[in-house]
Amino acid sequence: MDMNKRGGMELSMSTIVIIVIAIIILIFGIIFGRNIMCSGIRATDAIDTAVMNQIRDLFGSDTIGVSCQGEEGSYVKLATGRRVSIVCGFKVQDNLKYSIKVDDPMILSGSEREKPLNKAWILTRGWDGYVKPGSIVYQPILTLKLPSDAPKNSVIVDIDVTNVDTGVIDSKTIMFDIEPLNFIQTTMC
Repeated sequence: MDMNKRGGMELSMSTIVIIVIAIIILIFGIIFGRNIMCSGIRATDAIDTAVMNQIRDLFGSDTIGVSCQGEEGSYVKLATGRRVSIVCGFKVQDNLKYSIKVDDPMILSGSEREKPLNKAWILTRGWDGYVKPGSIVYQPILTLKLPSDAPKNSVIVDIDVTNVDTGVIDSKTIMFDIEPLNFIQTTMC
């Protein structure tokens, strides 16, 4: 009778050890899979951004002046849950001073401007400074901190680009979409 109890105790101890080892392997597998998935998502986003920047540089390399993200049909998506910026590129032949005034971003409903974007989301807007000739210079003109729970919206912003040296004012309208991150990015990364 003593032998049966002892054998039962050994069986349960080995079962417990196997279960603990299996749980540890499962946890390491989940962590490993999460790291691979998140690094793949980040790499895809970085490659996408780099390709878009190269295309923008190639097609805008002959244009002298100021061009901004989201103007004239260029498509911009800003992800929620992070700090994001809208950027303007400057290409000039002379050392010039520019001033950019950014109006309140407005949420679009169809083609109508519905209401202003939450002011708490706006970190910085506008820019003043000199642009040196010879290369394309990129400057953020609108920086936002979009919360994770921000709804999907289309936003429109009017900006005035002033060449301070010549007094020439160029009005532009930029548009961008606020896109919530997908389920995998919000839960795993």
